[in-house]
Amino acid sequence: MRNLARSKYIFIVLFCTMVSFSMRPMTTPPQNTEIAQTQISTSFTPQTSIKTVWPPMPLSIQLGQTNVEDGISLDSGGDVDSTVVSVGNPAVEARSTGNGQVLPSPDGNMEADYYLQFQVDDRRMFAGWPTPHIKIEIEYFDQGTDSFRIQYDAQSSKSSDGQFSDGGSIIKSDTGTFRTADFFLCNANFANRDNGADFRISDDGNGAEIIRSVKISFLLRGAKPLRVDDFGANPFDGILLPCF
Repeated sequence: MRNLARSKYIFIVLFCTMVSFSMRPMTTPPQNTEIAQTQISTSFTPQTSIKTVWPPMPLSIQLGQTNVEDGISLDSGGDVDSTVVSVGNPAVEARSTGNGQVLPSPDGNMEADYYLQFQVDDRRMFAGWPTPHIKIEIEYFDQGTDSFRIQYDAQSSKSSDGQFSDGGSIIKSDTGTFRTADFFLCNANFANRDNGADFRISDDGNGAEIIRSVKISFLLRGAKPLRVDDFGANPFDGILLPCF
């Protein structure tokens, strides 16, 4: 009987010891905690500059009664009012310059109109950032044999402050179709210095221009040599302008 009682006593003591041990909270070694914290703190760097993120390209605007804008907006007022027209086969909406006529304006001004003037979203391009090397594509209705040109806010140089710089011109060939003209710029600044805008299309006062869309693309270094002819230079000199 004594042996039986003693065995029961030993069993109870062992059972209580096991229960007590199993109820203790589990702990994590300090060195493992430090490792976990280090991994978390280095997994994200919130100090990344916004200028390290390449803006989505291209920028564009499609013109009509309601303009479809993606980084480019159209101005109005002064001599930059435009009117909506429908041209082509099938007919599509576009916008026309005034060629010296006074077009209806939201502000009711009576200035003669010659331009389509555009602003580029400063968050996408500003003061030559992220690159001054760009291509502007202008979709125009090829009607008549008159000319149009672009003028833009360029980077300053020793000889010019860069405002309203000449970016080249196009002479139309009267095909009665929509065509696209490419203008390559090496020194685009686009800091809102051309009447508060970045660039404009001039109808040269020799015929109204009908423009359907404008697109801007960034040019990578070494992409291609550019013709000085695109900047209004002598078209017969055969000179290439390596901007990059």
